[in-house]
Amino acid sequence: MGYGDRVQLENWQLIDYLVGQKRQLELLSQVLTEGERAERLVICHHPPVVTLGRASQQEDLAGWSGDIYQVSRGGRATYHGPSQVVAYPILDLRIRGNDIYRYLRQLEGAVVDTLAYFQVEAYGDEKSTGVWVNNRKIASIGIAVKKWITYHGVAISIYQDEMAFGGIRPCGMDPNVMLSLEELLDYRVERSHFEQQLVKNLFTRLAPSVLE
Repeated sequence: MGYGDRVQLENWQLIDYLVGQKRQLELLSQVLTEGERAERLVICHHPPVVTLGRASQQEDLAGWSGDIYQVSRGGRATYHGPSQVVAYPILDLRIRGNDIYRYLRQLEGAVVDTLAYFQVEAYGDEKSTGVWVNNRKIASIGIAVKKWITYHGVAISIYQDEMAFGGIRPCGMDPNVMLSLEELLDYRVERSHFEQQLVKNLFTRLAPSVLE
């Protein structure tokens, strides 16, 4: 039985951000209690919202008028919206070498692999966590870890979105640095098709045997 057969995949579709955060914490508690058999990979997207990570600064907000939530992930301000695909791996790092740095690189790698499937050459940057295409950012990564169980995760911009990153400085940067897959391809990929490829690559990259 492969890793993708053992881990449980949940697709929450469009879900309120706070509801999703609550459900992540419930899943985290399950993994703490039941171990690796309770691990999940969650795929979803959210209504428009700005979240402020632990490193956020006052100047990160520059006119955003929608909902704002302070959250436990690392990083600074970022936008979530229906134009994205979001992945929340709820995983036990104790069976993956207790290595947060490597986990971040594996998340980046899974997104890079997925974009390569769509003929987009992307890369991760150890100095500025996320996934980039020609010095523009297409995916933001912000994680939290509690007792070596991961939550939060990665958000990939697949569609153009007028609300996206307006009124904030995403990760402390100019909002124009952000990029979507639709802008690169000049057409919209099917959400389900993108999600399918992302899930496959996350399963491959995050299998415990890969990180041992």
